[in-house]
Amino acid sequence: MAVNHYFQGGNGIGNTNEKRLYEDLIIEGLKIYGHDCFYLPRTLVNRDLILGEDSLSKFDDSYLLEMYMETTEGFAGEQEIINKFGLEIREDTTFVIAKRRWQEQVDNPATLIVDGRPNEGDVIYVPLMNSFFEIQFVQDQEPFFQLGNLPVYKLRCTRWEYSSEQLNTGIDEIDDKETTYSLDQLSYQSALESGTFGVVLGSPVVTGDIITSIPIVSGGEGYVTAPTLTISAPSATINATASANLTGNTLSSFTITNAGRGYSSAPTITVVYVATDSTTKTNTASSPGLTTGQLTSITPASITDVSSITSVTVSSPGGAVTASASAVLTNGVVTSINITVDGSSYLGLSPTVTVSANTDASGALLLENDSADGQVQYFINEDYQLQTQSTYASNIDLDTEAGFDTASVADDILDFTERNPFGEVDF
Repeated sequence: MAVNHYFQGGNGIGNTNEKRLYEDLIIEGLKIYGHDCFYLPRTLVNRDLILGEDSLSKFDDSYLLEMYMETTEGFAGEQEIINKFGLEIREDTTFVIAKRRWQEQVDNPATLIVDGRPNEGDVIYVPLMNSFFEIQFVQDQEPFFQLGNLPVYKLRCTRWEYSSEQLNTGIDEIDDKETTYSLDQLSYQSALESGTFGVVLGSPVVTGDIITSIPIVSGGEGYVTAPTLTISAPSATINATASANLTGNTLSSFTITNAGRGYSSAPTITVVYVATDSTTKTNTASSPGLTTGQLTSITPASITDVSSITSVTVSSPGGAVTASASAVLTNGVVTSINITVDGSSYLGLSPTVTVSANTDASGALLLENDSADGQVQYFINEDYQLQTQSTYASNIDLDTEAGFDTASVADDILDFTERNPFGEVDF
C-alpha cells in the first residue's frame, strides 16, 4: 500500500520541515564533534590534455569549515611502504562535511573547476594535525535517502603529495609550506651579477640634526679587514634669526623668526639698543636654547634701560660637519657599526652610506631573491680538482661487503636491487 500521507508529503520520506530539522541536527553534530579545516579549491594553470594532470596547479583561496573525520580508529590505506624508490606514506581518511555548509561557503563557479560539488583534486588542510589531504573521491549518496535527502558529502582523501604547487591562500600557516618545500626554480632567480659578498647597510637613522645609528641588512662574509664606510655630506647650515620684544623699558622676550640648522654649540645672541640716556649699548648676556641643532628658545638678559631696539643678531653655526662611521668585524662578518662622528645639519635628510668592496671574498654571484627577512644571499664560487677513477666496484664485492652470502645476518642491510629487499634467508 502507499505511504501514509498524514505523516509524509508524498515526495520521498518526510516533509520539508522534517528534512530541514534532520539537516540542522547533522550540521550541529558536525560543529560539536568535528574539527576546523581549510578547504582549498584547486586552480588549473596549464592542464595536460593528454595525461589529464596539471603540475602548475595553484591554490589561491581557503575556506574554513567544520569537518568530521570518520576514520576515528586511525588512518586507513597501506600506511608506510618501503620500495625501491624510498619510503612512501599512504594514509587515507574520510571527512564528512554538510552539503548546505559547503554550498554556502565554497560553491562558486569562479573558484571551482566543476561547480555544484567538491572536486577531486582539491585539498583539505587540518591545522590540528598540520597535514594536507587530497580528495580522491566524493561520495554524495551516503547515508542513502534516509529522509528523502542527502545532507552530507563524504570525502575520501589521502595524504597530499606536494609537488611545488603555488600556495597563496592568505593563511601564513598554509602559505609557508610552499616556502619550505617548493622546488620550483621560478620561486628564486639568480642573476649573473658579479659580487664581492660584502656588507649591505640600511638607511642611516637621523635623530634631530645628527646620525644616531646605521642598521645592518646583511653582514657579508669573508672579511679580513673591515670595509671603509663613507657617509654623504649634510646640507649647508642655516643662520638663525630673532627679534626682541619690550615691555616698557625692559627687554621682556625674544621672537625666533628662523630656527636655523646645524648648531653644534650654543650661539651668541647680540642685542644692540638705544638706552634711556640716548647712548647706544651692546649686550650679549641673553641665553639661547638648542634642540637637535636648532634654536628653540632665548632667555633674555636683565636689561631695564631700553628706549628702543636697534638689532638682534644670532651668531652663525659654522660649517656643517659630515658624519663618519667604522665597521666592526667578528669572524669575517660585519656585526656592528660605530658612529665615530655623528655630524650636524642632517635635519630632514636621508644620507647615503657607501661601503668599499670586499676584495677578500671576491668571485661571488649575487642572488636576486625575495627573502622575507631581508637578507641578501650569494653564490660562492669554489675551486675544486677532479680526481681520476682508477678502479670500479663490482656487484659481487658489494654483496659480500654488505653481509649477503655470508653466514651471519647481523651485518645484513637493506638491499634495494632486484632481489628480496629485506635480504636473503641464511640457513
